[in-house]
Amino acid sequence: MDFRMFLAIFVVSLFAGVPLSNAWGTDGHYMVCKIAQSYLTSTASSAVLKLLPSSANGNLASMCSWADNVRTSYPWSSALHYIDTPDNLCTYSYSNNLTQALMFLSHFMGDVHQPLHVGFTTDAGGNGITVYCFASESIQQACSYAYKDAPNGAYLSDTYYLSRKSVVNTRIAQGGVRLANFLNQIFV
Repeated sequence: MDFRMFLAIFVVSLFAGVPLSNAWGTDGHYMVCKIAQSYLTSTASSAVLKLLPSSANGNLASMCSWADNVRTSYPWSSALHYIDTPDNLCTYSYSNNLTQALMFLSHFMGDVHQPLHVGFTTDAGGNGITVYCFASESIQQACSYAYKDAPNGAYLSDTYYLSRKSVVNTRIAQGGVRLANFLNQIFV
């Protein structure tokens, strides 16, 4: 196993025990971008480092929740974070500032891998469910795992949580690797 795959698995397992309240949250976005940065080519890595603000200290992952943090400053961007489909429609077809573009891209790559960011309209993509504790793929994951047997407005059982944990880990790893691939293709 190469070091980058080891790092990806390590980062995901590090956060595997973290409760999944607040959906993806800062931790999920952080992990997606941490994995992605470890898979960047030297050319893509140099380009990303040049675009990151100095406050990031060369760490893309530290900026991956930026898009959530600036929603009030950029109200037009709220609709870019998720897609709600009509209930039980489990298929979906998707027909200038470079620093901000990088941060939006990095954040949204994590969002499209979060199963409930492509969720049903009546519960606002899972946001209407109170839980305590590439986008067509995400709706499939939402239908197969997140919505299946989920109690609405109740505490999640350990069985429910543990049965979905591997899906969360897989989606975060996929998001990180795909973000790296995308950035590698952009910055050739």
